[in-house]
Amino acid sequence: MIFTSDGSELVEIEETSELLKFRWGLDRGPHLNMCYQLREHDEQNGMSKGRTLQHIASMDELTCMILLNTRPEVFKDAKEMHKWLQTPEGKECRVSRDAKPIKGDSLQLIIR
Repeated sequence: MIFTSDGSELVEIEETSELLKFRWGLDRGPHLNMCYQLREHDEQNGMSKGRTLQHIASMDELTCMILLNTRPEVFKDAKEMHKWLQTPEGKECRVSRDAKPIKGDSLQLIIR
């Protein structure tokens, strides 16, 4: 088994005559726990010191890749992102308790 620095692991390699498929696994537990801790215990509720920005959600790589393949409009439209954050999967990634709906084109994505 091959492990990478981000905690993911190579689960399976499938070889066909035309291509090579790799299947990776990722433990989402630590990331979801971090989101929960921020959501429940951050006194600033995700707001920056100047209260000009609010950290609303945090996605792990797996969630990001799944969304890119299934609902790419989430990354192009702030209203679609807000709708996704209301789904059970999106609620897991929220880090603020009572963020207001995202208005206009003020959505900023930071991918690390």
